[in-house]
Amino acid sequence: GKGERGIAVLPDRVPEFRQGVARAITYAHALGCEQVNCLAGIAPQGADRAVLENVFAENLAFAAEKLEQAGIRLLIEPINTRDIPGFFLNYSDQALALIDRIGSKNLFLQYDIYHMQIMEGDLARTIMANLSRIAHIQLADSPG
Repeated sequence: GKGERGIAVLPDRVPEFRQGVARAITYAHALGCEQVNCLAGIAPQGADRAVLENVFAENLAFAAEKLEQAGIRLLIEPINTRDIPGFFLNYSDQALALIDRIGSKNLFLQYDIYHMQIMEGDLARTIMANLSRIAHIQLADSPG
């Protein structure tokens, strides 16, 4: 819905997420887009983060497979908590752990310089250490 930051972590929206993957494939093919960024979403207050992470992982595994069949890469992007409080995915290590957990060769990190400078700094080291798992580097100045 309007103003949302993704629904991939929301347990009650899994069917909607899966329909959205099919829609994303249609749009990506129409636009000649070879990569799609899946926004995690905002964690509901009081929700069990382990449950949300499991839902996110299941949704990412589903999307990675469907997008791979369509010739499209799936990316996930950590977002800083200052600009978007409550956003579920906030650190490169968190994203990389999910990528490792899922084990799909079609799931990559979208590394946003702006967000990661705010959250963790040490950008060059992180990029160099994980370059093979980063499919897109978003350049923006920090503080913005």
